[in-house]
Amino acid sequence: LGALYVLRAFPEIKTKAIYLMSMDHCRFRKPVIPGSVLDLRVDLLQARHARLIYKFKGVTSVNGEVASEAEITAMGVAAD
Repeated sequence: LGALYVLRAFPEIKTKAIYLMSMDHCRFRKPVIPGSVLDLRVDLLQARHARLIYKFKGVTSVNGEVASEAEITAMGVAAD
């Protein structure tokens, strides 16, 4: 979801792909069972356009209750 955010929010950034670099502060708060509707929310915390590195805060929820959360760092690979 974070990769889609970067590609849509910054169309001037030409990347071939966006790769996961790290996940920090991961917490799984509640089990998610098949058939549940999982809501995803991603907020951009930091963008280093020169190095194509982006940091996000991601939260998932089911019925308004937080199921998991994490800080995710991703890096774009420049398009040729």
